[in-house]
Amino acid sequence: MSDVTDSSFSTLIVTVHTESSTNLPMGFKLNGSNYKIWASMIELHATTQCKLGYLTGDTDAPDSKDPKFGKWKIDDAVVKSWMMRTMEPSLLNMFHTLTTAKEIWDAVNQMFYDGSDISQLYELQCQATCLKQEGRPVSTYFAEFKAIWLELDKRRPFQMKCVDDMKTFQAAVMADRVYDFFG
Repeated sequence: MSDVTDSSFSTLIVTVHTESSTNLPMGFKLNGSNYKIWASMIELHATTQCKLGYLTGDTDAPDSKDPKFGKWKIDDAVVKSWMMRTMEPSLLNMFHTLTTAKEIWDAVNQMFYDGSDISQLYELQCQATCLKQEGRPVSTYFAEFKAIWLELDKRRPFQMKCVDDMKTFQAAVMADRVYDFFG
């Protein structure tokens, strides 16, 4: 029998990352005015974790008697927790009682995104009007304006048939944007 000293053993540290412990790479919470980026980040994260179907509804719940139901329920809870952990408390209270990740996703989407919603257009226009450089680099300041303008254009596309009228309208819109930028 040989003696084994403590110095002959090496310590092995193992870190296990499971899907449920994966942190979202987001430094902010959904507050109502940042829905677009929040939704993009949630979709991206769900995609990288092979869970996008829980948001889209493509991953249907099996029958409750099916042996796969337990795993589906756990995975759905993981996706729900991603969304709920990234919401301001005031919003969390509106969605925490919904049963599935898909129900939460649809309810948040319905509340914060409707391309024809005039209040969202108004909020974007207010953001453009109130944005100030405040000592930041011009490129950063311009990038913020550009993001707002792109979103406005997406939600309010030009639908004129006469090319001359469209050019006149686009010139007026660009003039307004220049006033906002230098304002």
